[in-house]
Amino acid sequence: MAFHLVKKGKYGFHTYRFDLMLEGVRHRKRVKALPSQVYIIYAEWEKTIRLNKTEQNITLSSLFHKYLDFCRQNKTSKETLKVNTYAGFFNNFFKGKKVNALSLERMDDFINALSRKYPNPNTYNRAP
Repeated sequence: MAFHLVKKGKYGFHTYRFDLMLEGVRHRKRVKALPSQVYIIYAEWEKTIRLNKTEQNITLSSLFHKYLDFCRQNKTSKETLKVNTYAGFFNNFFKGKKVNALSLERMDDFINALSRKYPNPNTYNRAP
């Protein structure tokens, strides 16, 4: 645990400074909390930072495969088949792209390419 008491506050609240070095990057945060809550707040903050760091390396195609697995478990077979229909097109279009590199322009390009492949608007409006 890397947090330090900065100063004592009124009514039992203290100001804490959180410091975390992760892959050469320093993350800092100040919070006012009761001493009994500081461990919980720090653990949630650290978990959020680590989760955000790992999400930056996820590709869109791997995220889509996770979504496809989710569909198989939680959706009907008809809905899963619909998602699976567009899987190849989606994976080819976003091949090797990272989630954090996604932009609105790139999504617009995907919608335009989808509309060229499936000219009927009802078809590409149903695309996942």
